[in-house]
Amino acid sequence: MRHPLHLAAALAAFASPLHAQTAPAAAAKFEVASVKRCTEISAGRSGGGDSSSPARLNLNCATLKGLIQQAYIVYAGGHANPIMSMRLTPVEGGPGWVGSERYTINAKAEGQPDQATMKGPMLAALLEDRFQLKVPRESRQLPVYALTAARNGPKLKPAEAGACTPNEFFHPSGAPGRPAPLAPGQKPRCIGPRLGNDGSNRTLEIQAVSLAEFCQLLSADGPVLFGLDRPVVDKTGIAGKFDILLEVARSQGAPGSRGGDSGGADAAGTTLPEPDGPTIFVALSQQLGLRLAPARGAGEFLVIDHAERPSEN
Repeated sequence: MRHPLHLAAALAAFASPLHAQTAPAAAAKFEVASVKRCTEISAGRSGGGDSSSPARLNLNCATLKGLIQQAYIVYAGGHANPIMSMRLTPVEGGPGWVGSERYTINAKAEGQPDQATMKGPMLAALLEDRFQLKVPRESRQLPVYALTAARNGPKLKPAEAGACTPNEFFHPSGAPGRPAPLAPGQKPRCIGPRLGNDGSNRTLEIQAVSLAEFCQLLSADGPVLFGLDRPVVDKTGIAGKFDILLEVARSQGAPGSRGGDSGGADAAGTTLPEPDGPTIFVALSQQLGLRLAPARGAGEFLVIDHAERPSEN
C-alpha cells in the first residue's frame, strides 16, 4: 500500500540552493496593519490560518517563529519557494515566547501586490517594525554526507524528457502546499516523493528528479525515514533528471517515529514483520550505484538576535 510522503517534523540543517536570500531592506510596506495577541484557539486547531485576499494579508494565530519561517524562507525574495526549504533552514534563538505565543495579523497594502510579496518581503518589514525583529542568516561548517558515485559507477535510470509536469514538492507554482491546477494538455505531475511499504521494507519513489534535489530530500526527511544523522550534499557531478526507486528496511527511521518500525505492532495493533532489508547506505550502493561518505559542509541557519512583544493596535 502506498501513500504520499509526509514531511518530517524534526529535520537537519543544510544550506540548499533553493533557499532565497533575506528580504531586501527597502521592501515595500503595508499601508496599515493590525497585530493582536491570539489568546484562544478553537479546540483541535493549532492556529496559523491564512485567509488572505488581494491587497490584504490575514494571518490567524501564528507564532512569531512561524511568521519568520514564512517571511524569510518560504516566501523569501517575494516568490514561493518549495515548502521543503522551511525544513532545511532551522530558526534558532530568541526568547521562549517566539514559539508559543500566537498573533493575528491583518494588513492592507496599497496597489495590488501579489501574495508572495506580501507574505515575504512585506511581512518581513512588518515583523522588523512591530516586533523589533533582528534575524540574520548564519553559515556554519557541519558534518554532512557527500553523495558520490560508487566504485563501479552509478546505476541511474534517466527520466524521459517531458513525460510529466514537475512536482510541486521541488518546484512550486503559486502557494507552497497548494499545487497550481494543470493546464489543459499538460502531462500528469511527476511521481513522488512517494513512500510505500512492502512487507518489512519501505520503498521511496521519485520521478524526474535531479541528484541535487534528491539530496535535499534526504537532508529533510532522512533523519526520520532512514536514520541519517546529518544532511546530504550532492558531490556526484552528475547532471540530468532521473527516476528513482529505492527499497530500504523500515527500521531505519528514528525510534518512536513514523520511520521507527522494528517489528512488534503498529498503532492499530497490527503485527509488523521484523525488518530484513538494506540500510540506506547499502541500498544506495546496491540499487543506485551511489555512496554516502562523511564530509564537512556549510549549513545555513536563521538566528533570532532580538525580538520584542508588539504593542497591540
